[in-house]
Amino acid sequence: MLTGINLGRYERMTREVSRGGGTRPERLFVLAAEQAEGEVKMMIEEKLMKHGDKHWKAIAWWLERKYSYEYAKRFPLPLSDPYAPAQ
Repeated sequence: MLTGINLGRYERMTREVSRGGGTRPERLFVLAAEQAEGEVKMMIEEKLMKHGDKHWKAIAWWLERKYSYEYAKRFPLPLSDPYAPAQ
C-alpha cells in the first residue's frame, strides 16, 4: 500500500470500520481505499476484455490471486456415498 500506513494498521482500521466503528477520517479513508480497489479491478477486467486474445495469461493470473473468490477455479466437494457402510 502506498499510503505510508502499515498493513497491520490498515487491516485493523478496516475491521473496525466494517463493524461500525472508527473515526470519521478512518471511515472516509477506508471508503476511498475500497473505491480505488474497485476502480483498479474494473480497469484490469477491461484490459482482459480488450487484450485477452494476446495477453490474457498475466491478467488472468492477477485476477485469480487478487479475487480468488470470483476467478479461481473451484473444486466441488466430494459427495458422500449414502450406501457406504458407517464407520
